[in-house]
Amino acid sequence: MAGDQEFEQDQNNSENQGNGDGGSGDGNNTERYVPEGFPEHFLGENNQGTIDKIYGAYKGLRSEEKPQAPEDPSGYSFEPNETLAPYFKNTAEDPVYQAATVAAHDAGMSNEQFGSLIDKTFTELVKSGQIEPPYDPEVELKKTGEFLGITDSKAVSQVVVDNEAFAKNLAAQMKLPEPAAEFVESLTDLAGGNAFLNGISNLLSSRGITISENDGGRSNGSLTKEDLKKLDSDDRIDPSSPKYDPKLRAEYDEGYKRHYP
Repeated sequence: MAGDQEFEQDQNNSENQGNGDGGSGDGNNTERYVPEGFPEHFLGENNQGTIDKIYGAYKGLRSEEKPQAPEDPSGYSFEPNETLAPYFKNTAEDPVYQAATVAAHDAGMSNEQFGSLIDKTFTELVKSGQIEPPYDPEVELKKTGEFLGITDSKAVSQVVVDNEAFAKNLAAQMKLPEPAAEFVESLTDLAGGNAFLNGISNLLSSRGITISENDGGRSNGSLTKEDLKKLDSDDRIDPSSPKYDPKLRAEYDEGYKRHYP
């Protein structure tokens, strides 16, 4: 009897060891292995479920349906939103845009990813004023007319032409170094610059000083034919005008006598 009891107890101990936490048992061990920092969305109900989820994600990455880059940079296209539209009028001749397509292709970006990158990078910068509006000569010409109170487009264009000559001669007479001279001449590209140059030119002319290509400026009493033409409609030479300037009128009369004897 004692021997039978010892045999039964040994058998029970063996079964308990097989079903323990650390034993190999019969495969009923369901404890999951979870490395530190492992993403929860990859966890399955058991280790097998976790492996299945990871493998599913792996297959997705290897799938041919993943985003693909175009065959070459010319395959990219971008449809700008209303905010960015003025900046992307002619992408085929835009060196910055073309460089961006090359970089995107080297990085393996799809067309959708490329467009999203541009949109999210620049839209808010433009809206917040951190990127200036693109240069538009027609807009600048219109603004020039508004600044000077001129409505006739041909007259505005003539102002710009006159300003170009004035800026070039001014830089030459001042003997400015080339970078500074280029800056002065570039003022005619902008409405504000044209208004400034026109104002300076008129101010000097009102004082009998002109800036020409062949001399360093004339003093009072030496108005040119161009100066006289500008003064023909100037209220300051009209005795009936509250802006009448007797000194300027005298210089005006002297100029006509000298140029048209």
